[in-house]
Amino acid sequence: MSGGALEYQYHRVNDLADAIRERIVREPYTDEYGSDHEPQPPQVIAAYERAARLCEIAARAAKDVEWRESADTGDESFMQDSLVWTPVQVQALLAQPDSERLFARADAEELALRNVYRTISKWTEGRWNAPDDETTATRWACADEVHAVTDIHKVENLDDIRPLGAALTDLVYLANRWTRDTDPTKAECGAQITAVLHAG
Repeated sequence: MSGGALEYQYHRVNDLADAIRERIVREPYTDEYGSDHEPQPPQVIAAYERAARLCEIAARAAKDVEWRESADTGDESFMQDSLVWTPVQVQALLAQPDSERLFARADAEELALRNVYRTISKWTEGRWNAPDDETTATRWACADEVHAVTDIHKVENLDDIRPLGAALTDLVYLANRWTRDTDPTKAECGAQITAVLHAG
């Protein structure tokens, strides 16, 4: 598992970009309280879009720094990654139409797997001790299966979409198999992983 030196705080900056976009009002609408809202002026919308893109670029820069600080990339790879957020490239990215998130696919897949890891880490709390009961042992076994999937696909750098996407596909099948299991604990684990993979 990659990263961790900065506690993955770049995800919060990406979330902020999404939150800014959600505040853009392009069409008139009536909210749940009956209040009418008019579209924002075009220059305000453009400024919000620019702010969202700047947040995404900042998140990408912070992520690249975190990967280097976590010893997942060396100086050469880091400098290559940093070309994405040079001043010239930033200007080019800001000039693009704001139709979707920058780095959207990679971020979505990475976040999905990150959330899977967070879920299974809850299953394995206190693992330095022997399992107290069969339920705990089953959860630990399920966590091992998840790690086995990511190991098979060599998911080491979550920036690499190819093994990441393949691992997520296999995790969907794994979770579906668990949900059909007669063991209620395994079925619950499958339901949790399925919910994480389909979130957002």
